[in-house]
Order: sequence, then structure tokens, then C-alpha cells
Amino acid sequence: TIAYFGAEVTGTGYIANLHGWPNRDLINGAHANGVRVVLVAILFSSDEISRLLSSARYRTRLITKLLQQVENASADGVNIDFEGVPSSQRNNLVTFMRALTDSFHAHIPGSYVTMATPAVNWRNAFDYARLARYTDGLFIMGYDYHWKGSDTAGPVSPLNGWGTYNVTWTVNDYLRATGGDGSKIILGLPYYGYEWPTVSSSPGASTRGNGSAVFYSEAEPKAQSYGKMRDSASKCPWYRWQVSGGWYQGWYDDSLSLSAKYELAIQKNLKGVGIWALGYDGSRPELWGALAEHFGSTAPPVQPTHFRVLAEDGGVVRIKCRPSAGATAYRLYHSEDGHNFSVLGDFPNPEMELWSLQPRQIHFFKLTAVNGNGESSPTEVLAAVPDSVAPRVLVVNGFDRMSEGGNTRDFVIQHGGSIWRAGFSFSSTSNEVVEDSLLDLSNFWAVDWILGEEGTADETFSDREQRHVKRFLQNGGKLFVSGSEIGWDLEAKGSASDIAFYHNFLKAQFVRDKVADWTVEGIPGTIFDGLSFAYDD
Repeated sequence: TIAYFGAEVTGTGYIANLHGWPNRDLINGAHANGVRVVLVAILFSSDEISRLLSSARYRTRLITKLLQQVENASADGVNIDFEGVPSSQRNNLVTFMRALTDSFHAHIPGSYVTMATPAVNWRNAFDYARLARYTDGLFIMGYDYHWKGSDTAGPVSPLNGWGTYNVTWTVNDYLRATGGDGSKIILGLPYYGYEWPTVSSSPGASTRGNGSAVFYSEAEPKAQSYGKMRDSASKCPWYRWQVSGGWYQGWYDDSLSLSAKYELAIQKNLKGVGIWALGYDGSRPELWGALAEHFGSTAPPVQPTHFRVLAEDGGVVRIKCRPSAGATAYRLYHSEDGHNFSVLGDFPNPEMELWSLQPRQIHFFKLTAVNGNGESSPTEVLAAVPDSVAPRVLVVNGFDRMSEGGNTRDFVIQHGGSIWRAGFSFSSTSNEVVEDSLLDLSNFWAVDWILGEEGTADETFSDREQRHVKRFLQNGGKLFVSGSEIGWDLEAKGSASDIAFYHNFLKAQFVRDKVADWTVEGIPGTIFDGLSFAYDD
């Protein structure tokens, strides 16, 4: 189920802001893959919640409005996210949810009605037993045990420990209320964490101010850069760093800590698990892998990662990826133009050796993982030119971000085509291969690194990538880098080491963001001398 967040509602039962609902492409795409879509109704004001729930007329109006929106969108149901419910509205909340569920089930057979419920029932406003009985599910918000305003740093979603309240306590609290019946309980878990300024480097130190949220896509590379540690009780990873004598700590969840909580959900026979929020992992595959390993018996495998297409001596092309969770085979697609692909074959292992390709011609490839339940989404498009001698030019695709301008994930077509027309054969790889030291840049004379709109959230050059690039350049390698957010990421938002890398190795200076002039003039005396062109915004 995908929960679309969402429709802001009022205390009088009207919808104030739909935030782009209905998204037809999302709904149609989800339905094509057997996934339902529900609309989330949002109200976070205690006074407005009281106003709504205490009035039968307002409750009925909201049910009608929500039903109209879901029916008109051909969607599948609704999720109610009321936060700050007063204890005085405990019974009225049950009345509303029962009427809402009955109305949806009557008008949209098979519809799905759930609600977001707290990790700790501080005000005793949620009657877990009756809400579970009258709805299709309770989505426990199993996070923010430590939040941005906490007095101490710590895990956002601790499995155990850290005082009375943790995820295990919460799950048991719901089971106690429902008589041990977990069939309506969904354990919601975070794809984010927080970073706090702290008084010391000790885990769980007192904070010096409010924290700020950090998505998994940003927290994981930071942890790997600063030194990833793991708390034994909560199972959560954390990291720390120092700026001008002041300490900071970041706490979040990764595939291992989430897996421990998935195992709790399975052990307790819960209805399932959920995540807040889709996309917070960016293009990183680890969290999808953890889901597939625990709940993927009827799911297709995870998209392959660490994809590379390497031409070797003797005209051989070697294709590799990292093993994908749930995969029984790997389906290789081939194209001579980068647009029209056909299946070259299914291979049992994530490494393939091709001997009979037409030499001295660009060959484009993309890869999926398959099993009895279906096929994963494909990798980016990569390419190589087989020849008698292995090429000395490497194209690195570092553009993972799914940006507003669109990421077709096939920019090797333009880059590789230009390199070949200039008289050079080449190989290509995803940037994760370089980052994880699976390919040595010193094997190449020149590297073309594609970054597109890769920015701060996904990192243009991680610390590990910077180390590899520095070594390559110091040994005489030639580097060509393209991207629109490099200066913004490395200098405007970067650390001292990022700025030094940008200045000393990329030989660039950041001037400003969002310029009004979209023209380029080559600097005299450089390889761009005489170049002049315009680009879009």
C-alpha cells in the first residue's frame, strides 16, 4: 500500500489542501503492479480535532468529502493521521473511525481504511482495541522516541533499552490492548534520523540545542565517513563529529536495525510493517534489500547495484553487479543505440563474460534481477567498446538523483558517443563500484565522471570517492567532471575537506547558485577556449 500524504482537513470537515491529489500516474502505476493507493487525511491541531470529532455534522461532512476524493481518483482507501487528539475525544474518535470504515466499505468494496496511531498513548486518547476492531489497521508511528527537541541524543526507533519506552514496549502495549491479536497492527518504522549538537562525544550525551532531521540517503554516507558505530540495546547506528570544538551526534536506522524490528513484527504476528517515508533512502538499495529478505517470498528481487560494463583485452566484455536479494537469475538487455533494447539472455550469476560482440562498436547494456515472482526494475544504461586492447577511458555514472528535470539514467549515450567519435574506446561503471574500491581508477588514462543534478542529499563526491579521485589525479590521471550541483554540494554546503577537494583537485571556485544567465563561454587558454553555448534552466 502507498499512502499519499496528503489531504489537509479542517475542524469543520472540509479539505483545505490536497497537495497534488490525485496523482494519476502514481495511482495507475501502483495498480499496474498490484499495489493499492490510499489518501492520508491530515489534522494536527488539538483544538480543530476536538471541533471536528465533537460534531456529528462535521464528521459526516469529512467522511463524504474523503469518499468523493478517493472514488473520483479510482483509489483504494484512506488513512487518518490525526495527531494531538485530546483525551476528551477518545469515544468520538472511535465513532468517527467506525462510520468512516463502514461508509468506505459500503461504497468501495475492498477498500482499505487505516489510521496512524502513537508509539505511546500519552493522553489515553486512542482506544486501541476498538479502533483495531472497527478499522482495517492501525499504523503505529514507531519513531521519534528521541526527536529534534530531545534533551539527549539517542535512537529515533530503539528496539530495546533507553528507558521504559522503546519499540518492543510499544508493540507489547498494543498487543495487551488487543488481547494479543496482531492482525490489525502495522509497525511503522523510520527511514530518517536526527543530528544534534551535544555537550560531549559520549553516546546519548545531552544536547546543546534542537536537532535536525536527516534522511537515510544522507545519514548512511555520513556515518561511513565519520565512523559508523552501533548501540547494542537499540540496535541503531550512530556517528559523531566535531566542529570548532563542539560535538555533534547523528542517530538513524539502517538495514540491520530495521531488520531487527522486522523480525519483531514477524515474531509477534503483526499485520505487517510500514515506512516513513518512501524515497528517504534516495537511490540506495540496502533498505529495499532488508524488506525483500524478510517479506519478499512473493516479491520480485531487488534492483541490481554496483553495475559495471568493462571491455578487456581480446574483445571480451565483462559485466558485473552486486548480488541482488531474492534473485535467481540476471537478465541482460543489449542495444546498439542505447534506446532499443532486446534480451541477450538470463544468466545464473551476477558476472557475465561476452566474447562474440561486434568489435570497435559501442554496445549498450542494462540489467535486471529475476525470480519466480517477477523482474526487478533495471539498472542505469552503461556501455563499452570491445577491442583487441582494453580501453584506457572510463565513464563513471554518478547521477543517481531522481530530479525534477528527470533522470533518464542513460547519459552514457551522449558521453560515450562523444568519446568514441573522438577516437577512443571506453568502459563504464556506476560510481558505487569506485566508491567501494571494486575498480581501480589507475587502470585508466582518463575518467569522465557524470553527475548531472546529483546534489547534497545524494552527495556529488563522497569522502571515499574523493580519496580515489585524489589518488588518480596525483598519479597523472585525466579527469572530466560534469554536473550542476557540484559547487553547491562541496563548497556552499560542504565540509572543510570537501572545500579543499573542490579547490585543490577539481580546480574550481563556487560563486553563486541560481544564476540568471544560462550561457557558457570557454576560458581562453584552456581546453574550452572558443566554446560558446546556451543551456536551459
